[in-house]
Amino acid sequence: MHRRKAKGNQNPIPSNSSRANTPSQGPDIAYQRTRDTLIEAIKLVKAGTEATSFLGPLKAVCETSLQILETTRTVNENTKGLKILRDSLETHISILDERYRQAVEDDNMEQIPDALKDFNNASRDYIATLRGILAQMDELKHSRDQGVKGFFRKIADARIDTGNIADYKQEILQATRVFGDRTNSCQIQLQAEVWKVTQLGPEKPRPMGTQHKTCLPGTRVQILEEIRQWRLDPNADKRIFWLCDIGGSGKSTVTLTMCKEWDNTEDVLVGRFFFSKNARQTSETDDFCSVIAEDIGARNKIILKQIKMIKEEDPHLLIRELRYQFTKLIEEPLQLAETNIVLVIDAMDECKKDMRGDLINLLVEKLSSMPKLKLFITSRPESDITAILQDKAIVRGMHFKMHGKEQQSNLDDIRAYVDVHLVKLLTAPQRQQISYEGLMVRTHLVRLSGPS
Repeated sequence: MHRRKAKGNQNPIPSNSSRANTPSQGPDIAYQRTRDTLIEAIKLVKAGTEATSFLGPLKAVCETSLQILETTRTVNENTKGLKILRDSLETHISILDERYRQAVEDDNMEQIPDALKDFNNASRDYIATLRGILAQMDELKHSRDQGVKGFFRKIADARIDTGNIADYKQEILQATRVFGDRTNSCQIQLQAEVWKVTQLGPEKPRPMGTQHKTCLPGTRVQILEEIRQWRLDPNADKRIFWLCDIGGSGKSTVTLTMCKEWDNTEDVLVGRFFFSKNARQTSETDDFCSVIAEDIGARNKIILKQIKMIKEEDPHLLIRELRYQFTKLIEEPLQLAETNIVLVIDAMDECKKDMRGDLINLLVEKLSSMPKLKLFITSRPESDITAILQDKAIVRGMHFKMHGKEQQSNLDDIRAYVDVHLVKLLTAPQRQQISYEGLMVRTHLVRLSGPS
């Protein structure tokens, strides 16, 4: 009875078990496994991110990603025809595209982990691939609409759908695998960040750059010398030195080295601020002016007295807008300085995007009214920073000279680092066997073990 009932209610479309030998079955199973594994992986990352506020933005991403992947179950489980596959894919793309647009338009995207940015790039590429598959489907539909009609059209559809569905599912499977691999890589990075934050806790704000180290003696010689010459040059045309390079190339190490050197130089006053995206105080400009003022005041009693008087006159000064604070805490007190002044701003790219543009423009503007002032700025090559500083007559730029084997000085620095930190771990015979021809391997070790 049970078999007869099942036969009487049998759907005209074959069940999954009856399609065991069809061409689409292999991709179906593989796609299901890929999709379901990805769902579980994202659930795992989502659970991990709930343990820390530092990765808070990832929680929403994971929830949306789960919705995306749950929706795509219909792509594989519903095989009633090419049209259903096409419509399901279009829905999938729509959900992905909405999530991606929200991500790239988010004002806080500059503050999220790099791994999450990589996830968004993977989403962008995944969407582009799926759009290409969708375009192929639409092109096929258009060509069929122009062809045989009526009864013969249905026969043609029955023959073409099975093969095309299998082909399209195979393409979707491959795209999903690539997306899954890239997402898994992001998850590994994010899990490392979760571990770091849960073990160490929120990073303590250190606007004075105490988290960094200075350059090893004998390294970065050329770059340090160029900065020294710029500071001593009486020519006022190049009042800004902009050190621009990729992350991890050693910009902060160079910056701290120069700050410590200038601290011991009588003919210059230094005020510094090291931005860092890992703490609110060092990723915003609210405390920028007060930190700079206190740093300079600590080295000049006359300026310190002026700053204290200004603060006493206005108890609300430290919560006023940036321009007003700069005028009162930096511009006016520094008029009393008898020596030249260098304001050092490290990692400008780690300041929130909606704040750093105002800060850079303000600094450039104030140079005209502060003849003794020079600016030393470091950053990654972010487009908004480049748009302001690049090609300006008052800017002396040094771009992309701190990394890569093309620069002989970089290779010399790697040798010095290896000699100090790595070679001492080897036995005497092992040291004799070292050949510097394997520099690329040691370059990787340096980037892993050295400060950024």
